[in-house]
Amino acid sequence: MGAAQMRCISDIVSLYTWKRVIVIYEDDGYGGDAGMLALLSEALQDVGSKIEHHLVLPRASSRSNPSWDELEETLKLSTFQSRVFIVLQSSLKTVTNLFRVANKMGHVGRDSAWIVTESITSLLDHQVNHDMEGTLGIKAHYAKNTSSYARFRKVFQAKYPEGDDSEPGIYALRAYDLTRVVTQAIRRTSNSTTNLQVLLNTVLTNYKGLSGKMQFKGGEVLYSPIFQIVNIVEGIRYKELNFWRPEVGFTESLAKRASKNRSDDVGTVIWPGNLSYRAPKGWAMPSAGKPMKIGVPGRTSFSAFVKVDSSSTKNSTDGFCIQIFYKVKSRLDYPLPFEFHPFNGSYDDLVEQVYNKTFDAAVGDFTILADRLKKVEFTQPYIELALQTWFTFTSLFFSQREKIHNNLTRVVVVVWLFVVLIVSSSYTANLSSMLTIQRLKPNVTDIEMLKRTNSKVGLDGDSFVLDYLKNVLKFKPENIITIGSEYNYTEEFENKSISAAFLELPYAKVFMNHYCKGYTATTPTYRFGGLGFIFQKGSPIARDFTTAILKLLEDGELKSLEDTWLTPIRECPNNATSDGPESLSVKNFTGLYVISGSTSTICLLLSVAIWLKKFQQHQGNASVWNRTIRTARFLCNREIN
Repeated sequence: MGAAQMRCISDIVSLYTWKRVIVIYEDDGYGGDAGMLALLSEALQDVGSKIEHHLVLPRASSRSNPSWDELEETLKLSTFQSRVFIVLQSSLKTVTNLFRVANKMGHVGRDSAWIVTESITSLLDHQVNHDMEGTLGIKAHYAKNTSSYARFRKVFQAKYPEGDDSEPGIYALRAYDLTRVVTQAIRRTSNSTTNLQVLLNTVLTNYKGLSGKMQFKGGEVLYSPIFQIVNIVEGIRYKELNFWRPEVGFTESLAKRASKNRSDDVGTVIWPGNLSYRAPKGWAMPSAGKPMKIGVPGRTSFSAFVKVDSSSTKNSTDGFCIQIFYKVKSRLDYPLPFEFHPFNGSYDDLVEQVYNKTFDAAVGDFTILADRLKKVEFTQPYIELALQTWFTFTSLFFSQREKIHNNLTRVVVVVWLFVVLIVSSSYTANLSSMLTIQRLKPNVTDIEMLKRTNSKVGLDGDSFVLDYLKNVLKFKPENIITIGSEYNYTEEFENKSISAAFLELPYAKVFMNHYCKGYTATTPTYRFGGLGFIFQKGSPIARDFTTAILKLLEDGELKSLEDTWLTPIRECPNNATSDGPESLSVKNFTGLYVISGSTSTICLLLSVAIWLKKFQQHQGNASVWNRTIRTARFLCNREIN
């Protein structure tokens, strides 16, 4: 029975995607909560959630004049963000004061959720106060429309007239059913040699009592429970919602009809704070008085992503990542007060600051890595990430080695060399052309060459790429140069301090947008998890940001931001970092070919004219026939007779 109830609670937690919960129980002095805690922890683990903290309430019976100052101290949750409270067990007196103190401290309000187990819900038949409004309760369902129940209820009311409720309750029904079963088994033992345990198993085969189906297994009585979810609302004790059964989960009725919309599986709930249009986040949400503290990198190698103006009194922040944050925030269906806090440590240190809850989140160009995922929650990547290599671009040209004597020939060669120079320069500018990429595109062999020749390579100083080069690509540490700013790469290349640079794809786009005419980049080879924003583990805001980022990707708005912030300069005709390079065609150089062809043709005609003039001077007054014969001999032998 307890395991089934914990599964019911975990299904509720899973339905509303709450990742962290706080468990509360009253110390009964016998350790009865240990088994329930273990069952709940296992059930939550199965749905991807966990117990963030558990609070032990003082026993009301242990104090002659209990003071609830201790309870208020217990409920101080300054270091815990979860606001999903599950009360496992408590006396009516303790649970009443628990909600009173929790309400006073602001824990029973918007975006908080409270769930109480059956043992507490059954007590609420007798007393409900306004501090508990919005709470969900688990209540065992039993049939009330049978003649057997009507007879038992009549006897129960006659025997306990002092009760505040006309209903006997599930525990009274189970006690009655169990008494009847044992009585029947004892009667049969007097007329049979069969032992009591065998008889109990026989009697309890498909036995259905007032409390439901029962069976005897492993020396204990097991129930096949049906739970009903109830909602404590103003003016009445509780409102009955949907049912839950182990074999089918949530249903609108006892028939196997599941809700079409999962958000309605429990039923229409009025949550704490009279929240009805959406489910609570189950998290300590930011407010105007306590805005979300968001860390941003104070120093970045590429300012296009995050730029903090420290000269301003308010440390104004802008950049590609910041603009994405604003776009996402505008898509949320709730306000999100926040403050940016520049952080001048490393990116790993900033991740650690979110993990230890110094910051609620971090916004910037954070690479999604497996080690970081163990500590924090990442959003959906807003831009892909891969590793690219840089090289300086060298034009291919040749010198004319043959000695030229004729001036017209010199003119043709000069024009032709000019055409070759223009074509070569065009290929230099158009780094994504097929010929240039094929000639300069590095592959594994090129990386091996860099290592084999002990060439120096540059990279961002505050990047995971450093470890990747050393541990995966096996570069020697002494051959790795850290470069602090995007503007320093060109200087390092010009000084021959580095032969290549390794940058993540978004940074490569920024660099190539400025320096495409002098450098070339490889097609991305080593891919990683992308760039995303960081939140504390279990934060529902991370999930909301992920949803908004996906919508922005689908709408093309992120691509527009990327073009505006990362590649604003249009000097390069093609994207040098694209995967599919576009080759140059003949029509791109039509004008050059016309100039070259015209020049060659003119020089040829001039050369023929000059020769004809010399030929005519040599022939003198020879007849037409002799001139014709001599011209034919010249064309054949290139001799003038």
